[in-house]
Amino acid sequence: MRNDLTNIEVDLERLARALTYPPTPALAGRVRLQITSSGATYPAFPGAMGLAATALAALVVALAALVAIAAPARDAVADLFDRIDIFSAEEVSPELPTDIRGESVTLDEAQERLARRILLPTGPDDSSLRPSTVVYHDFGVGAPQAVTLSFETIGGVPFAILETDGGIGKGLGGGASAQPVPSVGEGEAYWLEGLRIVQLYDARGNLIGESQRRTDGNTLVWVQDGLALRLEGDISRDEAIDIARSVR
Repeated sequence: MRNDLTNIEVDLERLARALTYPPTPALAGRVRLQITSSGATYPAFPGAMGLAATALAALVVALAALVAIAAPARDAVADLFDRIDIFSAEEVSPELPTDIRGESVTLDEAQERLARRILLPTGPDDSSLRPSTVVYHDFGVGAPQAVTLSFETIGGVPFAILETDGGIGKGLGGGASAQPVPSVGEGEAYWLEGLRIVQLYDARGNLIGESQRRTDGNTLVWVQDGLALRLEGDISRDEAIDIARSVR
């Protein structure tokens, strides 16, 4: 699990990639012009003046970053910080697989490989539901851990939940939509419909190519207990929200 310093470093890198900076003002030229027009002469920022110029330049950069955050990129930054990245895809390639690939394991084996407790939905009696199948996804050394649990016990409608310590990406094809969902998990949650690209990211935000697939199944994505979760199936928005809120 990443420590706090690594989390901060990764978030700053993602923030830098998401921001669109305005042109840097010609600060030095303007200051020199003001000095010249006043009739005063100074050496080129020695000592304390140099420190003041450096501080002023840093302030300009900070203000530029704040302006950029207030721009349209703000929503994408929020998604990245929540480990959910939703973006528009020009097309969803028909060559992408649709099946969930991985190694079939037991729930205990999956928990041992993840080195943490797997989150499970609960039934009407408040007991944890047992998955009918468990698939472990091995993307190599340094890649995120991921497991997909399949269930068939709520109203007879099958659904699957993927849990990962990496990030989840959703590329929306033409006609697909993403709607924010309140009060699910610990941050932002989204309900998605339509044809999409599904993919995972590692701890530094790099795409895991082997994780890409396409789907048109209804999907709910959220973050809970340090994991990014994806619930997918032929279920309604309200059913998905009820299941997600029961996960613990």
